[in-house]
Amino acid sequence: MQSLYRKRVTLAGEAMLTEVGPDNRAGKNRNREKRENPTPEAVARYNQQMAIKKLRLLIDANFGVGDFHATLTHAGEAPSKEEAKKALNNFLKKARRLSRKRGKELKYILSTELGEGKRIHHHIIMSGLSSHEVMELWKPYGNPAFRYLDGSGDYKNLAVYLLKESRANLRSGLITKRWSGSRNLKQPTVKEKTVKRWNRLDKTPKEYKNYALMDWETVVNPVTGAVSQYAYYLRIRRPSSRFDRKKE
Repeated sequence: MQSLYRKRVTLAGEAMLTEVGPDNRAGKNRNREKRENPTPEAVARYNQQMAIKKLRLLIDANFGVGDFHATLTHAGEAPSKEEAKKALNNFLKKARRLSRKRGKELKYILSTELGEGKRIHHHIIMSGLSSHEVMELWKPYGNPAFRYLDGSGDYKNLAVYLLKESRANLRSGLITKRWSGSRNLKQPTVKEKTVKRWNRLDKTPKEYKNYALMDWETVVNPVTGAVSQYAYYLRIRRPSSRFDRKKE
C-alpha cells in the first residue's frame, strides 16, 4: 500500500506556513518512524514547539507595524495570583470600554508570567488603543513598558518571548492556558490536500512565487512517531515606484 501525505498551507498576514506529514485519516498511512516510549520532557518540548508555531501565525494574522507589545508590571507589594488576575481583568474591562468610546476595535493577545525570582507580570500585544491610553489605564497598578512591532510581518521572536515561561507557569498552576486573546482575533486561513510524494528530511522545502523561505525544520511527534516538515515563508515586498504607474 502506497503511503499518502497530507499537506497543509496556512496563510497569516504576510506569512505562510507549510506542513507536510503523514495522512493519518482513517489509518491511511503507514509511513512512521519507530516509536519509543516518550519522556514527559520530550512531550513538553514538542507541545511548546507547536504552541510557538500557532502563536506566531496568530500574531502575524492580527498585528503589525504601529501595534505594540506592553509589559504590565505591578508596583508596590507583590500581588497574589488572585490579585494579579483581578487587576488584569479590570484593566481589560476598561480598555474595551475606552476603545468602544473611541470607535475603535480592540484586539489583544496576552500571557501572564512568573519567572524564577520574578514578580507576576503580564505581556500583552494590542491594537485599538494608544500606548498613552494603556499607560493611563494601568496606572493604578504599575508602570507598563512598551515596544512597538516592526513592519516585517514575522513575529516569531515575540511568540517565543511570550511563551518562554509558559511550561513552568502551567506546572505551577499560575495559568491554565499558555495565552489568551480577544474574541475578535482573525484566524489564519488553512488549506489542505493529499500528496503522494514528499522528499523528507534531506530536502530544502520548495520555493513559492512571491514568497521567501525564512526557516524550516523537521519535527518528530514523540507520541505517535509521525515525521512532519514545517516551512515558514514571508511575502516578498517589492518597493513601489511612481514609474510603476501606467502612463495615462
